[in-house]
Amino acid sequence: MADDDHEAHLAADRDLWRLIEADRFTGHRWDRMIDALVAAAVTQMRHDLRTKQIFGRCARRGWRLHPPDGWAHADHDSIIQESVTNALATFTRRCHDGTGWDPNRDHTLHDYFTGMCRSEFANTFRRWRTSRNTNETALPPDDTGPAALRSEQDPARSAMAMVILDKIRHTTVLSDLQRRLLFGHAYGLTHQQLAEHFDTTVRAVEGQIRRARRQLRKEGISW
Repeated sequence: MADDDHEAHLAADRDLWRLIEADRFTGHRWDRMIDALVAAAVTQMRHDLRTKQIFGRCARRGWRLHPPDGWAHADHDSIIQESVTNALATFTRRCHDGTGWDPNRDHTLHDYFTGMCRSEFANTFRRWRTSRNTNETALPPDDTGPAALRSEQDPARSAMAMVILDKIRHTTVLSDLQRRLLFGHAYGLTHQQLAEHFDTTVRAVEGQIRRARRQLRKEGISW
């Protein structure tokens, strides 16, 4: 029965792929396919991370990664979002240059894209662990801000940043990245500067800050 379901999904994917190729990977069919792939991949990645299966998959590929103790669900979602976003960029590029999903192989579109997300996870997780172990991430009580994010020419901004730091220091609803982005933004850095510093995109920075503010409002914290 499972084999029959797989073959049915594969046949449907091949039909859809022919239509999308004819549309040159644009239009409403493309958009709907991307939305479906991303939603399914996020769900699968959350399950893999919650059950720690993702680390077993990485180990089988020679990537020795170990989950930290007591990490927050907000960090899970941050890592998943970055992994899926990077995988989507690669998937889109491959589609347009003709090196993407091969309908003649035995992998469904869902399996292909989710596999890309899982592969991207290893690099994303390593970057997260590295940033988590820096002094910037720790944000100790006497911290005056990450050195690269300080705005020494604007004392008012520095004072505001310290107020923000005091508000968010002990909350558990934010990921490490969100905490540092909020702090840097309070220091007066633009979204572009933050994106360059944290090696990400302006759109990702905007999304992280927007979600962090929404989470803080739920906790009764505003700024």
